Amino acid sequence: MVEAKHRDIEGVMWGESTVCNAKWGGARLRDMLLRAGVLGQNQDKLHVCFESHVAKCQEEDWFGSSIPLEKVLDVNGNVLLAYEVNDERLSPDHGHPFRIVVLGYSGVRWVKWADRISISAEESPNFYQKGYKVLPSYVMTYEEADKQSRLPLFQANPLSSVIAIAEIKSSTLHVMGYGGSGTRRTSRSRERQHT
Repeated sequence: MVEAKHRDIEGVMWGESTVCNAKWGGARLRDMLLRAGVLGQNQDKLHVCFESHVAKCQEEDWFGSSIPLEKVLDVNGNVLLAYEVNDERLSPDHGHPFRIVVLGYSGVRWVKWADRISISAEESPNFYQKGYKVLPSYVMTYEEADKQSRLPLFQANPLSSVIAIAEIKSSTLHVMGYGGSGTRRTSRSRERQHT
């Protein structure tokens, strides 16, 4: 049996604020790029890079990220140049005037205050693009992490289950929702005694 090593994670400890349940409004980035004529050869090898130069970050003078162009051009890709949330204009906290929303992807790809969008043969060179990887347990330093260039970046964050309703009635917790993978979903209802 191999014993797993434990170490503290560096960075911002988000706590309960890592979950988002919002209605986003904006322009589909797919439609914008198609209208601008972004189609051609090797689009499966290209990346859409997002930049925000509004504020200096801890590790860079700007914040940047990128996703595959293939994701953006997919009819079901769900990538928005958002300018509203919950039927209201974005506030500065949410990224006013524009925020990139990439449904199904990790929040680090949702660039706030987006002021530049470009197409590139390379992923974003920004520290925050390459800084999100699931590293092997033997990697203990930033220098070792930088050498792990072959590891895939943390991108997709697929939805696997949803609790739609949870309520307590007569000391019983009623939970309803669904779970699944891809487009196939199953619906289940469970009851547990709440003490």
